[in-house]
Amino acid sequence: MYFRSFAPLVIDVIATIFLTVVNVKSLQKFVKDMDAKESAIHSVARKEISIEGAFQDANIAKENAETDQERKRMDNELLRELTRRRNDDTLGGGGSGSKGKYGGGW
Repeated sequence: MYFRSFAPLVIDVIATIFLTVVNVKSLQKFVKDMDAKESAIHSVARKEISIEGAFQDANIAKENAETDQERKRMDNELLRELTRRRNDDTLGGGGSGSKGKYGGGW
């Protein structure tokens, strides 16, 4: 008689405890998985920012190289022009029959 009276109650209590333990473990696993997912998302975001920065640095380096090349080209043109003017002044205008600064014609 005691068995028939208290057995369902004991079984219900044991089942409730078992389900509580299983739910707690399941919740702990869920939280652990969410933490792993969060760290993975942060890692990917940092990598994307790093890649974006590398592309920007490459673009800046390319622009600097192009600007430096243009500056060198302009410096060379200026040097050629100044050399030409100096030679013209030294040779007195550079004509074939003209006399230069120092007398003789070339």
